[in-house]
Amino acid sequence: MSYGPNKAGITTQAGISCHVPQEHVSEWGDAIVALCAAFSEEGLPANPFQDTPEAEPAMQRDRIHVVIGSKPLN
Repeated sequence: MSYGPNKAGITTQAGISCHVPQEHVSEWGDAIVALCAAFSEEGLPANPFQDTPEAEPAMQRDRIHVVIGSKPLN
């Protein structure tokens, strides 16, 4: 993912992914799983991801990031 000047991201992924910083998984993990399940129940496939500082250096580490990509091909 790349971030623009106003911190808008540009992604080439399909579907929805919910990213949680690795250091917050123990406190936010259940919420991320529930959020992804709610998206999926509405017909919007979503997957949770755990991000490390090395994998996503531009990600702010004090929040959840919901990344919305293109419509998945079925």
